[in-house]
Amino acid sequence: MENNKENLPSVQGKMVNLVSDKTDDGNIIVSVENAKYYYLPFDKSPLDLSDPKIRDKFIKGIEKNVRTSRQYKRYIDYLKREKGLNHCAIFGNIESNKKGGKTKIEMHHGPVFTLYDIASIVLEKHLMQNNPKINTFTIASEILDLHRRNLIQVVMLSQTVHKSMDNKEKAPFISMDMTWGNLMGFVEEYGQYFSPQHRSNLKKYIVNYQKNLENNKLNMFKPIITKYNIKVVNSKLEIPK
Repeated sequence: MENNKENLPSVQGKMVNLVSDKTDDGNIIVSVENAKYYYLPFDKSPLDLSDPKIRDKFIKGIEKNVRTSRQYKRYIDYLKREKGLNHCAIFGNIESNKKGGKTKIEMHHGPVFTLYDIASIVLEKHLMQNNPKINTFTIASEILDLHRRNLIQVVMLSQTVHKSMDNKEKAPFISMDMTWGNLMGFVEEYGQYFSPQHRSNLKKYIVNYQKNLENNKLNMFKPIITKYNIKVVNSKLEIPK
């Protein structure tokens, strides 16, 4: 039986007696056919984001937009190829371009601010400036531009080390010289939008910097050295019985 495509009803923008129109700013207007009744805003208002659950979901949506963007992937490639950041900051002998190597080198945001922190800080800027167009794409675009301007502190880590960063008790201390990005430049430009927790995290890192640098919490990354009583002999006759 042949399918007659010409006789099939179009479902694009229409379902039963509902129709939808997309505005230039990304908002979607849903209505009963020939009557505009419902409006689904693409943008978020301060009232929407005052709900902690909605705000958390919104920030995670920003993170996803950043990580899945082409600009983000190009930025990581730029750091590896143009800036030579193709090795793990903790285990310097692990590189991403070693022939036959399977270990991936991943970009980690920090050690002071995670990508979630950065997204919440940029979001707070837009809220404080009463921006009427607050959506995940707008915030993500600004964060990507901050990466391009090298104002975001990042560090390259192997997969194992990167995973350990989720556990603060076992995570290694990342010193400033291991990182890329102008952290102080970001603080100067966005410091006024920091939450008390963001300020506390920054202060804690700076105040305890020298102490952590000296102690360097490597924990599970410390090599285990086993000492053996080895004696060198010149012939089998000298081997003790």
